[in-house]
Amino acid sequence: MDSNETYGELTFKARPETSGVRELQFEGFILHAPDTRNEVSTQNGGHVPGRFQQWRLHDDDIADVFTQRITTPLHIYKNVFIPNGLYHFARHQLTYGSGQDRRFTYNFFERFGAITVAL
Repeated sequence: MDSNETYGELTFKARPETSGVRELQFEGFILHAPDTRNEVSTQNGGHVPGRFQQWRLHDDDIADVFTQRITTPLHIYKNVFIPNGLYHFARHQLTYGSGQDRRFTYNFFERFGAITVAL
C-alpha cells in the first residue's frame, strides 16, 4: 500500500471513591496516513470516548473526526456512486445501557454528526 502511517493512542483509567461510579476510562487516538506523495489518504483523530460504569454501560464518543480520500468512484448500488474526493466526517455518539447481569436489559444509542466534501 502507498502509505506512510503514524498512529498514537492514550488511555487513562481511574477508580474514584465516588458513590455510584466504579471506573472512569478516557481514550484518545490519532491516525495520520498520507500516501507517499504526502497527500491525505486516511486521517482519524479526536476520538475521546469516556466509559462510566456501575453495572451499566455509558460509552460516549465526545468527538470522532476522520478524513478519507476516495480516488476511484465508490459503487454503492446499480447506478449509485460516491464520487472521488476528500471526505471529512465529524461524529458524536451517546450510549447508555443497563447492566448485563439483570433479567431485563436495555440499551440506548444515539449517533449524530456531519459530512463535508472537497471534490
